[in-house]
Amino acid sequence: METVERRSKEEWFEEVTENLDYYLNTEEGKKKLMEEAKKMAEQALEEVAKLHKPQREIIWLSKYCSKCIYFRQQASRMRCERWNARIVKPFYGKPLWFISRDEEGNRTIDVTDVDWDKKWIAVSEIIVEQAIEHINDGNPYDCYEPGRHR
Repeated sequence: METVERRSKEEWFEEVTENLDYYLNTEEGKKKLMEEAKKMAEQALEEVAKLHKPQREIIWLSKYCSKCIYFRQQASRMRCERWNARIVKPFYGKPLWFISRDEEGNRTIDVTDVDWDKKWIAVSEIIVEQAIEHINDGNPYDCYEPGRHR
């Protein structure tokens, strides 16, 4: 199928190249050219969507985050409004596992969610704080804007 699509695109490009005046200088040609460009863009988006795996937006807490104008905190939950992302301390984010059996009776293990309020490894808060100091090599993120948060 990929060969057919590629061939039809090549044929289309050849058609446009051979009849450039028609496609650039007539309303009907321009309309056909725009329709084909739209189809190709839609196909490209579909291909990307097939390959893209959605990810949660997570940012590791740096020592500068709480001083940034985009930082928000409600109880223990921290957010970055600039990137609409959750801010998480290093070593936090414990996977919640789900164990089941497939159709053949084989055991399968999947991560169903992540508990961002729990550590995934047992480390002291001192280690967590030291890690925060070294996030991004101790430098603020590029999006950092100093000032009191709103």
